[in-house]
Formats: sequence, C-alpha cells, structure tokens
Amino acid sequence: MTRVSDPIIAMRVHVLRMPTLATHAHGIGDVSSFDTVILELKTSSGITGWGEASPWPVFTGTVEASVAALHVFMRPYLMGADPCLVEKHLAAMDRMVVNCTEAKAAVEMALLDIMGKMSGLSVGDLIGGRCHDAIPLSFSVANPNYDLDRETVKEFYARNIRIYKLKAGFASHEFDVMRLQDLRNTYGSEIDLRVDYNQGMHAYEAIRRLKDLERFDLTFIEQPVPRTNIEAMARITQAIDTPILADESVFGPRDALTVVKM
Repeated sequence: MTRVSDPIIAMRVHVLRMPTLATHAHGIGDVSSFDTVILELKTSSGITGWGEASPWPVFTGTVEASVAALHVFMRPYLMGADPCLVEKHLAAMDRMVVNCTEAKAAVEMALLDIMGKMSGLSVGDLIGGRCHDAIPLSFSVANPNYDLDRETVKEFYARNIRIYKLKAGFASHEFDVMRLQDLRNTYGSEIDLRVDYNQGMHAYEAIRRLKDLERFDLTFIEQPVPRTNIEAMARITQAIDTPILADESVFGPRDALTVVKM
C-alpha cells in the first residue's frame, strides 16, 4: 500500500442556523432562517480544509441527511485518505450513498481548500483559473411586504446593483404584476429583471399568466412549474418568447440532457 504523505486524520461537522434579515417568500414556501452544515477536514500536518453543505428540504434534502451522510458513510472512507485525489473520492462517494449532493459538495470544497493551501494556489487557479474578476450581485425581491422590498431595491440601486430577481407565485398573479410594473416604471431598462416561481405555478395556468408578464422585458422566467413536469416546461418554452430557465428540474448532467431533448 502506498503511504500517503499528508493524510486526512480528523473530521468535524458543524450545524448552524442562520437567520435572514427578512422573511423571503417563494413559490414553494417561506424562508426566515436556514440551516447549514460546515465541514472541517484536517490533515496530519495541520492543514484544515473547509466546506459547506446548504440543503433546503423542499428542494434537495435536509441538514439531517447531509450530517448522516458525512458521519456514517463518508467519515470512515475519508480517514487516512489522500486529500489530493479529489475526483477519486467524489466517484467513491457517489457509489457509497445516493443523492446527498450537498454533503458531497462540502467534501469537494474542503478537499480543494486543502489542496490550495498545500500548493499556495487559490481554488480558482486549481480548477483552471478565473474567467472574470468580478461577478455582478443579484437581489431577490421576495418580501411579502413589498414596501420593505421597494426600499431595499432603492438602496441597492444607489449602490450600483442592477440585477433583480422577483420571487413569484407565493401570492396572487396581480401582486406579481404590480411589483414588476412598479420596478419597470421606477428603473426602466436600467435594471436586469427576471422572475423565479420556484415551482409555484399550476401547469394549466402557466402559459396564460406568463404571456401576461412578457411586456416587462424579462431576462428569463425560472422554474414556473413543479420540477418533474418537464413536458409542461417544454410547452411553455414553445408558447412564449421569454427564455425559460430550468433550475429544480436539473440536478446533474443526465437531467440537463433530458431537459434539452424536450
């Protein structure tokens, strides 16, 4: 057996509850706090790598499932492992436990963090180098109290933030239209405006209501119907001019291929 020069010798899993500044409403539920898992891996030389698993129960799974996957399945495998064999470890984790994608992502982050500290490189440089020096910030307009969101958008606009995603489908269609109209009337074409339903629409009403939104010149409309209703997503795409973005419908390359073929 080949001796590993700096193996992983310790692993700790931290569970945190993070409050949000305001309740955010989504088509599939409200969020006023979120639970997250912080993974800590340590090598024999004392290098520590950090990763995070941040699931949402209605989308991908629970914190409890991520913690169990890390403790029960991944911990025995990772102890004594070479932290630099990232792809090997990811393939092994796919074989040992299905789903739990956030837990696997946390391990990948922590391993890459260790590799970066070993080599003196950023994780960006490790995986091929940066494409951009800056990424524009997007703010989600999702407060059920739109007066509060209006003030927040005003503040962010003054700070040169120009991308706004309106969370829709958690109240009436008229409420969604009112907010979009107000944002367009106030900021015109100066903002990049998009809508995310988080699966909150019924398929039978989607085309009629989404056509009503096209007058607001949206960049895209994200996941209007439940993730398993790929057929409806395809019909909506054919029926309207605004691009439809599949989010919850795509969790891997095979899902992406299925969506493209539709």
